Amino acid sequence: MKRCSSTPNRGEDLKRYARTPLSPNAEDAENADENAENADANCIRPSPPREMRCKSKVLQVTLQAMARNPQNLQVQTSGCAVLCDAARGQVGDHDSILRYGGLDSLLLALKAHGKDARLSASACGALANLSVEADARLRVGAAGAIEQVVNALRQHHGNRM
Repeated sequence: MKRCSSTPNRGEDLKRYARTPLSPNAEDAENADENAENADANCIRPSPPREMRCKSKVLQVTLQAMARNPQNLQVQTSGCAVLCDAARGQVGDHDSILRYGGLDSLLLALKAHGKDARLSASACGALANLSVEADARLRVGAAGAIEQVVNALRQHHGNRM
């Protein structure tokens, strides 16, 4: 499995950006605040059943922040690193990442910010980690990820990703 780059304070950054409403609707902002607070509460010393809820909530908050801030390089880089770490986990984690739209988020981040070596390394690492399982590998390939990975490798040729 691909080791993922670490970004300091990425969890706090993503929770803050997940609170940014997609629309000016106050109810959306309130729900985003509640989701971020629940992610914190559910992740304190998780027992096995709570651990699954914690991972799910972290993925949701991460993907929500990425969707709400597509042009923010810091949010996208942190989100790709979180997805890379999550994809190193068990097969169930792969299913959750795919179910919540993680594949699309990774590809959009690569497309928008592929010139950044750190983001490219995390996104490509997440795609590689997702591709360990056969079903996920088919979905990654069908989504056009191979072309984007090749483009990232070409762009960062000679860089240590």
